[in-house]
Amino acid sequence: MFRWFSDGAAIKLNYLSKDGEQGYPGNFQISVSYQLTDENELVITYNGTTDKNTIANPTHHSYFNLSGNFETILDHELMLKADKLFHLLFLNKIRLPLFEGRGDFRFGFCVYF
Repeated sequence: MFRWFSDGAAIKLNYLSKDGEQGYPGNFQISVSYQLTDENELVITYNGTTDKNTIANPTHHSYFNLSGNFETILDHELMLKADKLFHLLFLNKIRLPLFEGRGDFRFGFCVYF
């Protein structure tokens, strides 16, 4: 179960995955914070510590329609503050691979392909 704290503009969720949970070694303390800034930006921050070598890959899978018209998101552009290119595997609706490619989200990449 997550423990949480909120100050109004942000919420922080904490979770302890105990040694051996789901077959992974180590006690893994993970937290995720969601903050809405004064500029209406959503900032997501992950922090985690463990007491044994283990695998950790926290991620976030939200999808937002930023146009406000509740229509398609296929003309939206995504830009990430990153110093590397991403290797991408595009999947169809039933999660079968369509094609592989490289995405450079540092300068904007159209969601529609």
